[in-house]
Amino acid sequence: MHNPRYAGAFVYGRTRGRPRAGGGVSQIKVDMARFVIPDMHPGYIAWECFRAN
Repeated sequence: MHNPRYAGAFVYGRTRGRPRAGGGVSQIKVDMARFVIPDMHPGYIAWECFRAN
């Protein structure tokens, strides 16, 4: 499982855009723990189980 909704969490801001020298934007992943709100709705599994997965 990759989507935090399975654990009942709301996550925002998982990626950031960084301008490239030749034009365009590259996407970089940000640590999910910085932008997570656990227990926003009932989940299928516990947050700890999701993190262990």
